[in-house]
Amino acid sequence: MAMAKRSMRFIHAAYLATGERGSWVKRRVTVANGSVYQKEFYEAHREGFKPDKMVCIHNADYRGEAYIEVTEGGEQVMMVIYRTYVNEETGITELYLTKKAGVR
Repeated sequence: MAMAKRSMRFIHAAYLATGERGSWVKRRVTVANGSVYQKEFYEAHREGFKPDKMVCIHNADYRGEAYIEVTEGGEQVMMVIYRTYVNEETGITELYLTKKAGVR
């Protein structure tokens, strides 16, 4: 179930990233913070992930990157994008994020 487009505010800067620690190639985008739904939380745990955050991005801005740097608690944190949900009707892609040891 996707978040209603009209209630989203795309006001947060984030950086989609490719590469690896020490040699990231980053691209600035604007995202809206979302919530990890209860169903997603349990499904992710079943697959071995701990869902830490969900952000929404415009479909045209997402190019299949595996990482995203977001602000969390006043600090920039690199997170792994472990699942996406593309909603063609709203033009929004939900990115489900987890922290991973060694990714900074």
